[in-house]
Amino acid sequence: MKPKFFVRKKKMPVWASGYEPEEAQQKQPQPKRKPTAFQKAHAEMNAQKQQVVETREQKQRDRVRVEKLRKQRIEERKLRQKVLSRRTKKGQPIMSGRIEMLVRKIESDMGYTPSS
Repeated sequence: MKPKFFVRKKKMPVWASGYEPEEAQQKQPQPKRKPTAFQKAHAEMNAQKQQVVETREQKQRDRVRVEKLRKQRIEERKLRQKVLSRRTKKGQPIMSGRIEMLVRKIESDMGYTPSS
């Protein structure tokens, strides 16, 4: 047989002295709730913002890398032009620089490395 009425336990009030019942001190962790539509939208928006920031940073790194390669090519071209534009007093081209460049190019194409 079930009793017809239930007696609820009275909760002890929080006194000025700071006394709290043991039950209040040891709260059980509540189970996680499902995110609301607003929380989902907020998380999605933050993910999109993070993705935009990452793509922006990646593009910046690519720009820096391309600029560095471009400057390196320009410097190589300047050095090559300096070697090729050397002339004698009579205006004849100095061939030693041209031949050295040709030898280096042949060695790099063949995969040859000098032993000495």
